Amino acid sequence: MKLKRGDILHERYLIESLLGKGGMGAVYLARDQNLDQMVAVKVNRDPSDQASQQFLKEAQLLAVLHHTNLPRVIDYFVAEKDQILVMDYIAGEDLAALIKKEGAQPLDKVIHWAVQLADALMYMHQQKPPVIHRDIKPGNVKITPAGEAVLVDFGIAKASELTQVTATGATGYTPGFAPPEQIGGMRTGPSSDQYSLAATIYQLLSGRQPEDAIQRGLGKVTLTPIHELMPEIPPHLGRALERGMSLRPEQRFQDIEEFVQAMKDPDFQPAVSPVTTKQKGRHIIQRKPGRVWIWLVGAAGLLILLAGIVIAGNKLLPGVVANLKQTPVPTVDMDAVMATGIASAASATRTHLAGLAMEAATLNAPTLTPTTDKVILGGGGELAFVSDRGDGKTLQIWTMMIYMNNQSRIVPGEAHQLTFSQGDKYQPSWSPDGTQMVYVAPGSDGNGLDIWRMAADGSDAVDLTNKPGDETDPAWSPDGHLIAYTKPSSEGAPLLYYMNNDGSGVQLLSEDYQESQPTWSADKQWLVYVISARDYDYLYMRRMQQGSLIPVAFDQDSYFGRLGQVSHPFFSPDGEWIAYTRLNSRATYICTVGFESRGADLQQLTTSGLDSWSAWSADSRWIAFSSTRDGNPEIYVMTSSGQMQTRLTDNSARDIQPSWKWK
Repeated sequence: MKLKRGDILHERYLIESLLGKGGMGAVYLARDQNLDQMVAVKVNRDPSDQASQQFLKEAQLLAVLHHTNLPRVIDYFVAEKDQILVMDYIAGEDLAALIKKEGAQPLDKVIHWAVQLADALMYMHQQKPPVIHRDIKPGNVKITPAGEAVLVDFGIAKASELTQVTATGATGYTPGFAPPEQIGGMRTGPSSDQYSLAATIYQLLSGRQPEDAIQRGLGKVTLTPIHELMPEIPPHLGRALERGMSLRPEQRFQDIEEFVQAMKDPDFQPAVSPVTTKQKGRHIIQRKPGRVWIWLVGAAGLLILLAGIVIAGNKLLPGVVANLKQTPVPTVDMDAVMATGIASAASATRTHLAGLAMEAATLNAPTLTPTTDKVILGGGGELAFVSDRGDGKTLQIWTMMIYMNNQSRIVPGEAHQLTFSQGDKYQPSWSPDGTQMVYVAPGSDGNGLDIWRMAADGSDAVDLTNKPGDETDPAWSPDGHLIAYTKPSSEGAPLLYYMNNDGSGVQLLSEDYQESQPTWSADKQWLVYVISARDYDYLYMRRMQQGSLIPVAFDQDSYFGRLGQVSHPFFSPDGEWIAYTRLNSRATYICTVGFESRGADLQQLTTSGLDSWSAWSADSRWIAFSSTRDGNPEIYVMTSSGQMQTRLTDNSARDIQPSWKWK
């Protein structure tokens, strides 16, 4: 399949230009006409049925990856026997081009990028089954305008199975960066990516490509220690790189996390030297490997050569061809520009990319309720929000529907005022069944703010917490029976409570900590909330269904937590994601994080620094939020991966604090 500018692929992707090409494929810049965003379309050309089946299997694994430092797979399909992978387009320069232009890179930059790439690889390797990239090199690392590293080009990424061996042969690797087991057609795994990452770091620091693994294995060349090229490189870092590029997988680090720790540890010394060395003049030379290793590598090289002759001639050695169990999956070696399109904070240099995050199925078939000429966005529910557009001074609760028209544009419906009584209203929250709503308003007795409940049409308002003090942050349990909320102590410290949905059965949860802003998991097992300590707001949680109410840090991999300072967390209806407002000095951003990952797949979705108060749609695919990015408080909506950010309200009044009805 040869595409040109103006072609429309799959009735969706408008081809803009060719980004790069190789012997077995090409990458194009295209516009996704459904989502109105730029994408990268990668075309692998292999007409065999086996290649298409393998591609679909691998693409399904890639489509569920959501990490800030990985591109997000939007779509995949087979067209005219070509395998098509559609990914987010990233503006930025790849590291190969950067090295060519500037040479060796500063140590602090390289370590910053290395940690980000390692985090992305650890995320891939933790999948079940692990996903192996298998083509890590400077040309496949993009640096975004924000200076963050994104690992791209999944042309030969695949699952790692115990019985699986490399099927790409000589066409699926890059000399200098591929480990010997990949070149020789043996089984690859996470340690194979470790080798390639170490080789990439080596070139970034030295400006020179490391010696090829096959040549090293045959004893023709040795790996030049990086301190000979760059004496200023810390010795422990050089030792870590040498071990990461060990010829034998079992002599590398146990995993990439251990490799990164060794790079950071000034006291690192390999417990077992990955290579036997001897001194000769000023050079450290590897002792030649044993004859068995030479024979294995040589035999693998011979098989690769024979396979290449067979494929090229198409008539030679039919017996060898018959024994090839799997058609090679091609790699296109090019400087294509791919990326997630999701701006990320430094601490979020790990997702999903992606971002988190909408899966390919989300983008292919978003949940939309049909009407005549437009469809209801997000699963069919109204959006409630707070506004003073009624009299210009009193904040009341309003509702409106959100649609997508037949031009794939998001358009708001007419706004309707729901409350009219005196006093400002805040924090509307729909009941899970959509029949009621709770909100915060002045108490009927005048003693502070109370939590009120009313019917979905605004009638039958009842004060549930008619007591002194301010009750705020109401959050329904997923079965609708309980409402968790925040109430200050007599000293003013915020504490967590919960009550029945009629206001009875009040229970105090907090004891020794300042806790607020609760949100329930979809199965009612967990209450996630904000805990304040030492002028820092963390995300914490309590198990509600198994008798243990001890606070547990949401992210246990970092002292301060990778999420940063947290405000107003909100679980998605499917229970997989938490959206929240991240505070950075005076700036606020909307972020998402997977509940199971506990911070490993953090994604920052907005970049204005003026965004807050997120709310999920019923289908967990859209997020509404408040923003003052246009100079006035308005309501916006975007996909769960941060795409299609659209202003819903355009009013001189204040429009804030959205809440989406789920039924």
